[in-house]
Amino acid sequence: MYIDQFWAIIEASRQASTTHEEQALALQRLLEPLPLAEIVAFQDHFWDQLGESDRSDLWDVAHTINGFCSDDSFLYFKAWLIGQGREYFEAALQQPERAADRAKRGEIDRELLMYAAGNVYEAKTGECMF
Repeated sequence: MYIDQFWAIIEASRQASTTHEEQALALQRLLEPLPLAEIVAFQDHFWDQLGESDRSDLWDVAHTINGFCSDDSFLYFKAWLIGQGREYFEAALQQPERAADRAKRGEIDRELLMYAAGNVYEAKTGECMF
């Protein structure tokens, strides 16, 4: 799976949902028809993007939005950034203050997106992805 396909799937899941839970379910539905190798590649891209956004300037933005920022809440904020799609994510990397453009206090958590590929993999194989 190429990075463009990864972002296309993220965008499709975002377009198909209005809530955190809906986006995670939409993401799972989009991943289900893919071969196992592509599901694993999707998860690898997701973790790569989490790493790319692991920056103190973005942590500061998350802290400002929510009034606090633990390690876990920052991880979920980074998943939220990914869930907003490529354009938004890349804009936030270029100008961290842009990460707050769509952000609302208490709504910058997309933890479930981190598990979508693993859930699909487990449903197909009966085994944990990792």
